[in-house]
Amino acid sequence: NELQLIRMSSREGWRRGSIPRGSVSWKMVEKYQKIVVTGLLKREGKVLILKRSSKEDFLPNYWELPSGKVEFGETVEQALKRGFKEETNLDIEVKSPYKIFSYLSDNKNRHTIEIIFHVSCKDIKKLIISEDHQEYIWISKDDIKKYKISKEISQSILEGINNKWKTKKK
Repeated sequence: NELQLIRMSSREGWRRGSIPRGSVSWKMVEKYQKIVVTGLLKREGKVLILKRSSKEDFLPNYWELPSGKVEFGETVEQALKRGFKEETNLDIEVKSPYKIFSYLSDNKNRHTIEIIFHVSCKDIKKLIISEDHQEYIWISKDDIKKYKISKEISQSILEGINNKWKTKKK
């Protein structure tokens, strides 16, 4: 018995192959995209950032904004609310997006598109970070250079602090 594999690569087109059932030695490296939604939560002129775990493969010990990957079938708002809840235990209201950027990682096999939204939260007393993070802090724009934050997120924080969000129309 053989298992038929079909994969699509933007450069190579369709590829068909087969491997014997039960074979574990065959490995396929695939190029893929993901969408990440990120929330900028402001309180008294400061922004919430989280420190990534030292165990992370990508950007260990970097500080970031709370975020989540968009799962198949989710809206960006649902994904951001879920991701924010998973990472901070906070229930947020998603406002409007204000920045989009993309980057390559995982040896240029992963293309990530990141959308940053203004968010609000009525009860920040529930803040508890997930085990994917080491700590959290509220920073002002003057504090950004004191922390290990990627260039894209640093710029996004500065833009977000300086801009007011528009209320989403329903």
